[in-house]
Amino acid sequence: MSKEPVQAYYKREDRLHAWKREHDQASIYIEGWEGKRKKYTPIDAALRHLAEYYPSPLFLYVTPEFANLFASFSSFEDWIVKIRLVLSSEPERMHPRLEKFRHRWNTIHTT
Repeated sequence: MSKEPVQAYYKREDRLHAWKREHDQASIYIEGWEGKRKKYTPIDAALRHLAEYYPSPLFLYVTPEFANLFASFSSFEDWIVKIRLVLSSEPERMHPRLEKFRHRWNTIHTT
């Protein structure tokens, strides 16, 4: 996926909770399922969990880099019709599938 070091799960989760408090976003729920697993979670498993436990619409906040990686997965077209992506910023380069499904995602500044 990426050669950059990844922050510990609890640090990433703490950062999301801080953002939620800072922006007074009581209606947003931060799912902690991955932290209970204690290992890497494939995106398909995580999305199946979200789809089983939460009603639609489902929104997934991701970086442009992750959106491009996700678009490269064979299951992307199955999932993009069930969820809506919210990207932290506009991708500099866009995977062809991400471009094809441009109507299924926004940046945080255009939502």
